[in-house]
Amino acid sequence: MREKHENAFFGSQRELEAQALALWNKDDQKAARALLTQHADAQATGVLKDWWALSEQLYIRYNDGNFNTPDSIAQPVFLTGMVA
Repeated sequence: MREKHENAFFGSQRELEAQALALWNKDDQKAARALLTQHADAQATGVLKDWWALSEQLYIRYNDGNFNTPDSIAQPVFLTGMVA
């Protein structure tokens, strides 16, 4: 997951900075700030979305001390006879 986001950040950085600098040099500093803010917000939103998905996956997998998969989610022994 980390590499996916780092590649997105650094892969577009040079082009993004060139666009922002061009706007800044045209005395359109407001647009340069907006461009950088929009990009940073989009990147942060993507990271946050993936971290939430990872946290859900880890919670489901390890919440009861066992290694659970979607096909084999363990249930407590006292519930074994109660579930129909």
